[in-house]
Amino acid sequence: MNKTCFLETEGDEFFQRNKNAHSNEKYVSEDIILKKLSCKNLENMNILEIGCCQGWRLHQLQNLFPSCNYFGLEPSQQGVDEGNSKPNNTVSFNVGTCDNMNLFENNKFDIILVPFVFMYIDRDLLLKSVSEIDRVLKNNGKLIISDFYSNRQRKNSYKYIPNSFIHKQNWFEIFVSTKNYFLEDLQLFSHNTTNEGDIYDDTCCYAELKKDLLNLFN
Repeated sequence: MNKTCFLETEGDEFFQRNKNAHSNEKYVSEDIILKKLSCKNLENMNILEIGCCQGWRLHQLQNLFPSCNYFGLEPSQQGVDEGNSKPNNTVSFNVGTCDNMNLFENNKFDIILVPFVFMYIDRDLLLKSVSEIDRVLKNNGKLIISDFYSNRQRKNSYKYIPNSFIHKQNWFEIFVSTKNYFLEDLQLFSHNTTNEGDIYDDTCCYAELKKDLLNLFN
């Protein structure tokens, strides 16, 4: 299972492969989630990032909106250790995956960020992960998903784990289909290369959803 591999080895290896990119000023400045959130007025909110690596995005948000409380969930122990070692760090880091977030109470977060995570989730843990995200997100909270955008469900081999796969589909549609979530912003963008130089033709998307349990009956 991807979950087991990520918690045991691949999480750390993924972190090591990508941490140089995450410290690159150009990479950070072009991050679509940071661009979108930097235009908002965020105060006294609880913000969770799932798959946060060493917290590079959360630390940027912390500089922009210091009154908010930041939480990171990450399968890489090395990533969490590096995040905790940052000077003046106040992000609460935890090792884990989003199919089990028992450490967080119901309705805790105003904003949840899920950047390029759903594609790695084991299919038999997908709906459990969706349920957990829904459980810990407040009503009227925001769910922000950034991932590959595909008009059809696709299954590709994951080259770093033998006999393992990644999946590509429009993940935000799972939440929208419940009618408890409403798509407020959708932007497509290009994901041209990784730090290893691999070329991706896939289009990516930024999807910002609002959780509104009352709007269904209006």
